[in-house]
Amino acid sequence: MNEILSIGITTFKNRFDFLETQINKIRSFNTDINILITVNGNYQEEFDENYRKKILELSLKYNNVFPLFFPKFTGLAKMWNNLIVHSPTPFIYIISDDVLISNSNVFTIILDHIKTINHISEEMFEAPSEYAHFVISKKLAIEINFFDERLIGFGEEDGDFVWQYISKYIKHPLKLNVPGIRNIRMAVDPGLFDFSHATTDPLYEFQPKIKRTPRFNTEFRMAKYKPNKNGIQGMYQYKMGQHLLNKIQYPYEKFILDNYNNLGNFKKINL
Repeated sequence: MNEILSIGITTFKNRFDFLETQINKIRSFNTDINILITVNGNYQEEFDENYRKKILELSLKYNNVFPLFFPKFTGLAKMWNNLIVHSPTPFIYIISDDVLISNSNVFTIILDHIKTINHISEEMFEAPSEYAHFVISKKLAIEINFFDERLIGFGEEDGDFVWQYISKYIKHPLKLNVPGIRNIRMAVDPGLFDFSHATTDPLYEFQPKIKRTPRFNTEFRMAKYKPNKNGIQGMYQYKMGQHLLNKIQYPYEKFILDNYNNLGNFKKINL
């Protein structure tokens, strides 16, 4: 079992086939790396019992696969945070269920890079270049105060986190070149990213010829950040200043991290 890196996957009912393909592929390259799965419920729907059983059956096929169920729809920020908090290793490689790892060198490249890290600001990097796949450490997540769980839908989590990252470290996160990763949805149906059609999904606001936008998260981002010529641009179109203050999240994770080894070999309580 890898003691440095785990894999974290976010998924939901409509993506079971993608998830199954993904886990089968990972296990063909690495038979024991920890795989954590956050399984989301669909918005305003009862959790599908048959789907729950399929996830459990898939998990039982392999060692070290740990599903975490959300019976009620949960925001992506909270799902990411739960993967980080529950990871048994210092680093976790978080990927969407529609990302396919098609090369065994992916893990080698990431682990080799982790070994070169000499500052906490380097303990988060996109792999390769977008938030469908990124590596983060528990320590850095604690320093940044995790992903903002007030984003209770999905969308805007990455932009908010990058803004906070730049504010703290005065630089952008690294984008690590990791060949051997592709998007399953694009391979199956390139038209899936064409959101120019209308939708009745209550999570979305329709924007013609652009994309479907989860309105709540967009509105929250607009409340949290306001245009400011002296602000930080990050992933936003304009420089922004923070208008809505952060709330402390997971306040005891640092205490747990600092004291965990004391459970088996007690020396002192690190306050």
